[in-house]
Amino acid sequence: MERQVASDAETAAGQPAGDHNLLRVAGKAAGGEPEDSPGHRVTQVEFEGAGSRDADPYTRAVNARTGGIPLGVGEGLVLRAAGDDAGRALDARCAYRIGTTAPQARYWTLALYDETGRPVETPLGRASFSSAEILRDANGSFTLVLSREAQSGNWLMMPEAGAVNLVMRLYDSPASSGAAALDARSVPSIVRLECGS
Repeated sequence: MERQVASDAETAAGQPAGDHNLLRVAGKAAGGEPEDSPGHRVTQVEFEGAGSRDADPYTRAVNARTGGIPLGVGEGLVLRAAGDDAGRALDARCAYRIGTTAPQARYWTLALYDETGRPVETPLGRASFSSAEILRDANGSFTLVLSREAQSGNWLMMPEAGAVNLVMRLYDSPASSGAAALDARSVPSIVRLECGS
């Protein structure tokens, strides 16, 4: 299923963020506008030029307010997801399967954040995996499970409650030039497995 792209600037400017889906990106149509598709949309992609000297005042203000240190132009790309592939908000009471591919990059991280934008706090003290440490199948694919209950393999513990977001950072990637360069088939899927009460 193809997805639309919405930049942080569009989302912060009050434009609808769709179904708050995940990381899948359809790219941009000719003319630079996001492609129309019946699916969901990536809710945020870092501001263009956020890490450069050419960042506009609005972008600089957002960086100052959030305390984020954006990747420089050409360093990488940040993708954020607030929902699963079905468009449902990511909920800490649910379990999710993430996988099985990632966009081409020298290195990537996949981290779990709370609704305030901070890494989740759990008794395990771990909120992320990187491409260097994730366990892979014989064909190079991976599966990561997010849940409250321990799982074998790649697993991140969910916090007790609340909304969560997934953030994937691609470093030294051909997609660093922007979301339009990202192949939608290479982005991990987010599938809800079950939900507790």
